Amino acid sequence: MKWEKCIQGGIYMCNLTAGTGNPYWYEWSVGLLYAVKMLNPDNQIKNVILQSDESQSLDDVVVTYENGTKEYIQVKHTRINDKLSFSNMIEGEPKKSYLYKYSSEWKEMEKKNSGNNRVIFFTNREIGERKYTPNGGWQRPPLFSFWKYIKNQVNELSDADSSEDVDINRIIVNAEWDEAWKIWKECMGNLNDKEKFYFLKNFSLITDQEDLDGMIDIIADELQKVFGTTHEIAVRLHQKLCYQLMWWSTSIRDKKEIDKEDVMQALSLSGDEIKGEHILPLCEPFFQSRIEFVKCLEQKIINGKSRVTFLTGNPGCGKTNIISYLACKPDSIITLRFHAFKPIIPGELYISADSGISDQKEFWGSLLIMLRKLFKGKLYEYHVPVSIELIDSVDKLREEVMRLSTAWADITGKPTVIAIDGIDHAARSGEKHTFLQTLLSPETVPANVRFILAGQPVYQFPEYPDFLSDPERIEMMEVPDIQKEDLELLYDSNYQVMGYDTTGRSLLINYIADIAKGNTLSAVFAMQEASKYSTFDDYEKNSNVRVLSSGIESYYEYIWKGALEQAGDIGHIIDMYLAAVFSIINRKISADVMSKIFGSDISVLQWKNTMEHLFPIIKHDKFGYSVFHNDVRIYLASHYKKAKQLIPEISGKIADFLMENQFDAKIKHELVFKLLKDAERTQEYVDVFTSGYVIEAYALKRSPAEIEQQMLSTLDSLVSLEDKRKIVKFSCAVTTMHQHEESLNWLDMKYQYEIEIPFALESEKRTIPDELLTIDDVADMLAAVEFLTEHGEEDRAKSILERWMGMKTPKTIFSLFAKEEKSRLDDILKTWGKYARMYQVAPENIDYVGEEEKRSAAEFYGGWLGQAEQCYGINEIEYTLENLSCYYVTDLEDYLQCVIKSGRSENIEYILQGKTKEKFSEYNQLGVCVWAVKNDRLDLCKDWIQDIVNKEFTFISDEWLKTKFNELDREKERFKIIASIMYVLSYVSTNKFVKLRKNALEKSGFEKDNQDKIVAENLLTAIGYIAYIEQRVLMNCSNQLDLEDFKVTLDIILEEKYYKGCFKIETILFRKGILESIIQLNDMLPQSFTEILEDKLCEKAKTYSEVMLLESYWSYLCACNKTDLVEKYFDKWMGFDGIIWSEELSERGYISEILLKIAEKMGWQEKVNNALKLLNTRSISYVGRREYSLFSPLNWFERIANDVGGIWKSDGCLLLNLSEYASKIGDNRAFVEIGGSVASVAGKMGVNSLLQFVNMVKDSEIEWKELTFDGIISALETNYFTEEELLEIWKKATSYFRLDEHAGQYDNQNTRRKIYCADIHKAISLCAKRLKYEDCESKMSIVAPLEYAQERLERSEHSCIIPSRWYESEYNAYMDEFISKTKKMTLDEMVDYIEVQFDKGDFYWDYIKYFIQRVQSKNSQCITEYRLRIMKMLEKREINNLEYDGCNRLYAVLFPYLNDGEVINVLKQVIDTYYHQKSKGWASTEYGLMNDLDNFTFALFSRFSVEDNIWGLHEILKMHCLWLSGTENLEVKEIYHLEEVCKVDNWCEFFNQLEKMVCEI
Repeated sequence: MKWEKCIQGGIYMCNLTAGTGNPYWYEWSVGLLYAVKMLNPDNQIKNVILQSDESQSLDDVVVTYENGTKEYIQVKHTRINDKLSFSNMIEGEPKKSYLYKYSSEWKEMEKKNSGNNRVIFFTNREIGERKYTPNGGWQRPPLFSFWKYIKNQVNELSDADSSEDVDINRIIVNAEWDEAWKIWKECMGNLNDKEKFYFLKNFSLITDQEDLDGMIDIIADELQKVFGTTHEIAVRLHQKLCYQLMWWSTSIRDKKEIDKEDVMQALSLSGDEIKGEHILPLCEPFFQSRIEFVKCLEQKIINGKSRVTFLTGNPGCGKTNIISYLACKPDSIITLRFHAFKPIIPGELYISADSGISDQKEFWGSLLIMLRKLFKGKLYEYHVPVSIELIDSVDKLREEVMRLSTAWADITGKPTVIAIDGIDHAARSGEKHTFLQTLLSPETVPANVRFILAGQPVYQFPEYPDFLSDPERIEMMEVPDIQKEDLELLYDSNYQVMGYDTTGRSLLINYIADIAKGNTLSAVFAMQEASKYSTFDDYEKNSNVRVLSSGIESYYEYIWKGALEQAGDIGHIIDMYLAAVFSIINRKISADVMSKIFGSDISVLQWKNTMEHLFPIIKHDKFGYSVFHNDVRIYLASHYKKAKQLIPEISGKIADFLMENQFDAKIKHELVFKLLKDAERTQEYVDVFTSGYVIEAYALKRSPAEIEQQMLSTLDSLVSLEDKRKIVKFSCAVTTMHQHEESLNWLDMKYQYEIEIPFALESEKRTIPDELLTIDDVADMLAAVEFLTEHGEEDRAKSILERWMGMKTPKTIFSLFAKEEKSRLDDILKTWGKYARMYQVAPENIDYVGEEEKRSAAEFYGGWLGQAEQCYGINEIEYTLENLSCYYVTDLEDYLQCVIKSGRSENIEYILQGKTKEKFSEYNQLGVCVWAVKNDRLDLCKDWIQDIVNKEFTFISDEWLKTKFNELDREKERFKIIASIMYVLSYVSTNKFVKLRKNALEKSGFEKDNQDKIVAENLLTAIGYIAYIEQRVLMNCSNQLDLEDFKVTLDIILEEKYYKGCFKIETILFRKGILESIIQLNDMLPQSFTEILEDKLCEKAKTYSEVMLLESYWSYLCACNKTDLVEKYFDKWMGFDGIIWSEELSERGYISEILLKIAEKMGWQEKVNNALKLLNTRSISYVGRREYSLFSPLNWFERIANDVGGIWKSDGCLLLNLSEYASKIGDNRAFVEIGGSVASVAGKMGVNSLLQFVNMVKDSEIEWKELTFDGIISALETNYFTEEELLEIWKKATSYFRLDEHAGQYDNQNTRRKIYCADIHKAISLCAKRLKYEDCESKMSIVAPLEYAQERLERSEHSCIIPSRWYESEYNAYMDEFISKTKKMTLDEMVDYIEVQFDKGDFYWDYIKYFIQRVQSKNSQCITEYRLRIMKMLEKREINNLEYDGCNRLYAVLFPYLNDGEVINVLKQVIDTYYHQKSKGWASTEYGLMNDLDNFTFALFSRFSVEDNIWGLHEILKMHCLWLSGTENLEVKEIYHLEEVCKVDNWCEFFNQLEKMVCEI
């Protein structure tokens, strides 16, 4: 569909209806469209910005053109058929209308970019074509006609008068529009007449645009044109751009402008995949003779007679290892590396079933993807294809690879070398057309490109290209035999297991040299087998190594068959069992495990004997048996694949073992889905992929890609699932995935999963010369340094930093990237500074000139000093300061402050020497003085001390505080400074303490704030007292100390209650500091004082409170032989039922960090491991923002309770407990509804049931009075009551919810009481009417006239959350008209009417739901007559989530009447919706799937029995219990628990008993 349908006077028209997408996605899609248009040079677009910070009202999309013109595009989106009218443009307060905001912002933009700013109002709303005149008002013209008329005049005047004198007064309008035109101009009131004219000239309305789906199609069309590809591929390219939106439209972006290169890079982000593994580790030892050979090989490749080199040799000679060495060495000549087979990599858990990579497109496509990574930053300049899907032939792919290889050689100034290993695998793949047929002949390879091919000898493979047989056309390099000195090295590397004397060693090496015939792998096996013997004679006589002379595979086969023969009759049975296990599972396997996998028919002893005979290809230690070399796994995998008919059975046995045993959870997660697939048991995916499995996966740090793929596999299996009930388990698993993501988002954390560290990162394999270096290259290099550092590979990280940055300075980087985004350059410099200091790779100290150079250097040294805060010791400080060049003063201040706070005397004394002392700010001077006072070193800072005495609490000015701290932190920091000055003055001032404290309080500003003032006064008193104690101790006068003062001070510090509600002081910081000072003085205090201190701290520890305070005194308790107290404290918090699990998710981090650190120092490793395991398994929790997850079990509970009211005593109580936990540690939005629902069910069950319920909740945090009457209101629907009971209920209600007639409008408690009075009144009235108590109303009015007079408030009239009532309609107000219209219709008429409304689009699915409920009230069997008509409407429903249009509510009542096929079709729609939204790149697709599965399963179980529904509810409740406790037991630590109560006979006795209960609280 064309972007510009019609242009009329500045209005861009296309007659399509408004869309349905999310406004943000719509806005971003408009930006994406312009970003794609930028790739067409004819459009002359320079860059695009999403969410610009340049303007407040014109911030959605900003497009900059090559000529400097800017378009500010403001996007407005609607989901309903809405018109854009004249009134819309001017409505609101004068300074809030669209016209005012846009014109005012345009004027501001003109100041920066005069004459080059255009404003576009872009919307999918239709432009209004009707006029409107309100009663007594002026005419609002049709916007279409009005704007077309105005815009035409503006254009005509502009064309006729080229001067700049034309203004808005020259525009003449029709008389009927005079008032409208006047108002229109007034809305541009911030502009003068001339500016108004030029604004209108540069203002456009683009209306009637496509909805979100249509916009997606337009973008795809544009991509299709730009790249000349199919629509299907264009849609996938669009999806890539959507993935990039997170970086382009949010604060995490490193630059604002999206340019052509950014779009090209985004289009290259994902989708294309390199086939196979091509970065392989080097196997050690790499022999010296091979190093010499590699040097020769490099020369031949670069300078030989041919552009193609063939490295050849027999299996096991070491070809791949040579290529690995060649590719991974520093400054490697290899540019691209490709392996034609997927070798087994150490640590890999599953042998791929792939035969290798021989496909032509996969081969050349993989090379192209590798090249594309090299051209990052140059994609647009060199026209690098963004996807191999855009290239429709192998020839074109090859052309692109060669073109870009040549270009890369030109860029780097050296040949592009492409290494292709394992070509023999492609030759024996059995495929007719392999990439071997597409390899270029040596003569046609470009002059600056080289190929090195590696494979087995030519004579074995007629499939090789002809040129490999002609030594004149290629460089032929045979892998040389390993030498004797290589074997000596191999022996020495295994010396720990070798028991030979000198002579034996010599004989052994000579013998192996003869047997192995120069083959590396043969030598390795021969040496391994030698470790089994202690003399050469034994080895020669008894080993199997002689078979090695026939080749390595013959050797494997000889040992394998020999072991099976030794096994006797069972040999043929266990053959494939052994091959399968050792090729599939990459970990040590015991004989016991083998017996468990394959059954007891084969004994453990038989397994053990057989595996013992597999040495040396299977090695053994106390932990079990494993393959000795990856080549053995390849052999066994090949052997196993021969028995194709056995693979399902064997795979199933291994899968069963992994699922049913606690063998190795990681291996289970890696293998079980693949094994079940091979076993042809995909229907069992749903039994595996459960909430527990998902939680275990996160605890094991499995990759999110693996978890998602397993989720998708399970999702795809649901349709064919025989027992559809199991879908509820899968729904819980998906919900758990979402909750995990929500938990991380709440903590503002990313999921940290295990990543396999590559053997060689790109930054390790090459450096880039300055002339080719991009800022992206430097960012990638620093990311590699960070990655290796985080994963404990410090030597590798330092090596990269030295090679890339060792000879550079901040000046170098600034000169290279001065034109880059400042914020990005600053981040890179700061990160470099951090790692330069960490690894002591300091740049040369040079002079920096110019403000920008100095600023860049200061950013680098900011990172340098920030990292230096972690480096202690005089040598470290000396290194930091000696290599400091150009820095921000505040960065140095912060660093020196850190040195001071460390409290290390030698460090502080060092920085007080020489010129560094001159750089101390007053803030750091104060820090030094505090230290000096405490350590009796006033001689080092006499002048500063005197300055403090003179200035007292004005020593540090308020102006300094304002420049250093924001308003929120300023008060806290001010008090810290005051407290430090107070401490110093307590030593050195002649003023009395009381006066000092008064002055300090005045300066703090707390004198008017009572609570903060009391806290501040207590803390200042304690600080003064500490100074006093220290003075007495220094003067050896500790006997003068008063014990009562000491006790009072301890109470002030240890009692948490004194600090409640104080937020302007970091009280815990001061309390810890004071307590630590007291503990330091402990040995110098009188015994009575130390005894009091020990007693007080023991008492404090027994309260198990304030973990942060424990950090200050736990080691003291241990020193007092009170380790048991610390241990109990740890267990109380971190145990299975520990306090920490009741803490809010965000609090757990710092609490666990403190306690785990204590446990580690105490050596409680088992406790640490258990706690870490619990932290991992309980990483999912309720969050502190909009937590809705408990609504789902609530819905299930309410449905079941309609049939089984007694369920409230079991599942209802559990739900209440879960709700209480969710509210305590999160923002549980279902709290009130759950309490009200359980109370309602208890009430319906009768008076004693409700009494038991109220007894359970009476002393909880829930408002028991409200819950009591929630239950009573529910009971009033159907239960029997006497009139006396109804009046008693009313009396009690009006006494419990007594109203204050003088209360204000915003008195929330009084509003709630009003609501409850009105609700109870309504329920009693309806009950009295049902039971025909005619006088009840008048009696109620007499009892409580004020409460009786209260009318029920609509929910829209108040903000209180109140449970739903049985007499309220379940439908929203939009249904009122429909219900009214259809009230007297027959069922047939009603369906006809619904169909008409459906065709008109004036329709809600609740219409059909209401219809079904009406049929059910008469004869539910009749629904089948209308089912097909309902299903036809549902079939026309647009693809979207069930909740999107309320379809989920219909399915909840419709499902019992559908047949199985129709239910499966709904399930297919759910799955199709997910994949559709995912393919479109929509956000929150997983959230949509979670809700759809939840709604689908809820509807599905409406077809099943009550027992099945209870089972389904239990699955959901298990999930919630898992989140809290890590176990699936249907229990949590009880807050509410049932107790028996005295039986009552009526509601009057109920209240008597209730009041007795309440009195007991």
